[in-house]
Amino acid sequence: MLVALAMLRCARPQVAASPPLRGATRPAGGGASTPPAKCEISPIARTDWTIDAMAVGHDRLYGVSGSAGVVFAIPLDGRGSVVPVSSSEEDPFSIVAREGAPAWLTAAGAFGSDGRGGARQRIGVAGAPFAAGVGPRGVYVASRESASIWAVDWPKSTAAAKVVGGVFADELIATERYLVWVTHSEGSTWVFDLATNRTTEALRRQRKPHDLGVSRDGRTIFWHEGEADLLPGRTARAFEMDSTTLEVRDVTDASDPSEPGLLDGACAYGPGQVKRRGPGPWHTIGGGAGRSPMADDDERWFWLEDTPDGPHIVSARKDACCPRGPAPAGATR
Repeated sequence: MLVALAMLRCARPQVAASPPLRGATRPAGGGASTPPAKCEISPIARTDWTIDAMAVGHDRLYGVSGSAGVVFAIPLDGRGSVVPVSSSEEDPFSIVAREGAPAWLTAAGAFGSDGRGGARQRIGVAGAPFAAGVGPRGVYVASRESASIWAVDWPKSTAAAKVVGGVFADELIATERYLVWVTHSEGSTWVFDLATNRTTEALRRQRKPHDLGVSRDGRTIFWHEGEADLLPGRTARAFEMDSTTLEVRDVTDASDPSEPGLLDGACAYGPGQVKRRGPGPWHTIGGGAGRSPMADDDERWFWLEDTPDGPHIVSARKDACCPRGPAPAGATR
């Protein structure tokens, strides 16, 4: 443990010294609006780790690296210093944050801490965890071993209560009232009503549904099909579901199914990309070398950017980069 911590501290990423990258590098087509000139990328920290997932909790950005076996935090105070949260983890692969406290999944179980050096705690989920989602009511963890989804009132408690059984969730999100998950092998999207304890199949016969997400306001759930193994002549479809009515819409013509994104208000955000929701192109900001994973809060979104100085975690302000134009129906901020 001491050796691992020493290695973690020696590998501490540093903030890039290069100035912010400005503007859009991919011209818009069809007269679409472009990001404002004040749109800038801000470097957060340099990293040599392979980062598998990130999450934002209050004033910190959290991340996990499965290959390095570490969980880390970066205070968003402009200093770019890395705070060790946990090391010698067994293949950490997912992380969420609720009320500022991170909870992460590993091959050995689900764990959490206060994110500021507090004791690492095991979260009492039965079976090896596979996917996690966070919502207003708590953190939810899906376990394939127990074929169930568990609810935890994290960080107030580590006790887990079984919510629904007979579930094989590859990806999971939570809203105020619903749990939504996709099952890759079945090609299905499922909805569980937390108020009525009823499970319904929202959409079936999909090709590898993935990149399941929920907008910042909780009103729109979205996902898309995979590109691999599609039938000849078949286009990968993208979908949005209203989290109140559970109506599913095919938005393939208004989206690029190959690009995972985040939805907030009138805009969609990708790794180094931004666009208005609805038809229209993605605009690349910065050097055009952005990649996942991503995370966001109300003000910024974060991603990985390859630069001449090495890979960096970077961010940009949403209000500065969202192209101007009429808001799509149902979009709020």
